[in-house]
Amino acid sequence: MREVEMKPGRLCLEPEDVLAQVDDNTIFVVPTLGVTYHGLYEDVAGIAAALDALQQKTGLDVPIHVDAASGGFVAPFTDPDHAPWDFRLPRVKSINASGHKFGLAPLGVGWVLWREPADLPDDLVFHVSYLGGDMPTFQINFSRPAGQVIAQYFDFVRLGREGYTTIHEESHAVAQYCAGEIGRLDGFEIVHDGDPKRGIPTVVWTLDEGAAKSYTLYDLADRLRMRGWQVPAYPYYRGAGREGVSADSREAGFQSRNGRSAAAGHSAGCGISGGPPGGGGRRHGAGRIQSFVMAHDLADLIANLASTDADTRAAAAESLGQMATDAAPAAVALVEVCRDADDRVREWAVAALEDLGPPLEDAVSKLTLLVSDKNPLTGYWAATLLGRCGEGAASAVDALAKAVDSGADLAVRERAAWALGQIGAAASAARGVLEKAAAAADERLARLASAALAGLGETG
Repeated sequence: MREVEMKPGRLCLEPEDVLAQVDDNTIFVVPTLGVTYHGLYEDVAGIAAALDALQQKTGLDVPIHVDAASGGFVAPFTDPDHAPWDFRLPRVKSINASGHKFGLAPLGVGWVLWREPADLPDDLVFHVSYLGGDMPTFQINFSRPAGQVIAQYFDFVRLGREGYTTIHEESHAVAQYCAGEIGRLDGFEIVHDGDPKRGIPTVVWTLDEGAAKSYTLYDLADRLRMRGWQVPAYPYYRGAGREGVSADSREAGFQSRNGRSAAAGHSAGCGISGGPPGGGGRRHGAGRIQSFVMAHDLADLIANLASTDADTRAAAAESLGQMATDAAPAAVALVEVCRDADDRVREWAVAALEDLGPPLEDAVSKLTLLVSDKNPLTGYWAATLLGRCGEGAASAVDALAKAVDSGADLAVRERAAWALGQIGAAASAARGVLEKAAAAADERLARLASAALAGLGETG
């Protein structure tokens, strides 16, 4: 198998790349409609035209198989006028698509279609007779579950063309919004913005060439994971990965599905896979789950966060997350379990904290103590909740200022600076610390400190 490597500024398979690789031994060429690494559609029509010209010149007839695992169930709905990529091109002999991606079916269902029976050699088909009569099958193992197939049929009937169009158009809208916001951040370059004419609902970005950053996208992925988002970082080009990878060779991506994010991947980059673990992202906006949990049930859930059984703790954190702002009495307990040894507990706790809103007034003193916790995630969320209290957290100013001015984790220092800004004029005692932070080498910390200073008002 011959692979065409991606290069800077050339992320998709181009017609000239194909012509440089094919010869008398080439069985077929495989362009991708929605490359996993960056989500872009490759030029199937252009590649077919180049192979048509090659045949006219040399007599070499090379068919095309289209890998439409991702884009095959998106483009027909969101860009029906897209350049031909399917059986409208005579050179396309087969196409595969995945139902468990944008077909919205459970894992394990997909299709491969051939233009005509002659395009699938019969020696690749197994024929069995023990089911009564001839049963041809084209797969490695014969017996497979059918639940996902039935679920796919249900989606076809329930959604239809109009339903799939609505869902996927909304996914593109979410992706394009995210691309617009991410593109406003200093040092980020958008590779794919989720434009339905260019690719699937995915956002992929990289660091600008020459960006003076003290971190890589692997560092960013690590920080985002601390806050409940799983964002894979990966190199695009062979030789750009593993040891000594320069920051500008790493990509980041965010794929949206129904207002949520889902993993994609075929080249190399850093992608956001899933909303905040535990579903924090899916609870924003309309459709928020309304809680009718009685007070004694809330007390039980808070108590369960201290259980010796990890499953019990995780279930309690998940249930609290479903309560959104009604879980405010659990604020301190949720921040404390951010240091839990179990990933599930931490992730559900973060998801709950995302939607919690301001904590109750009596939580301020305990959260103030937690700002200096040795666990960065605990300190981060303690500072976050104090910031949500605004002036109500004035008693925490000294602790927050100490966090900004300490050797604490950078994310905690940044969040503490942000919290001081939310407290406003009542945080004037922290002016000196914030002025020092505003001159820090870290751009984000300096920006947050400057914003906090602006919130303090004029010097008295």
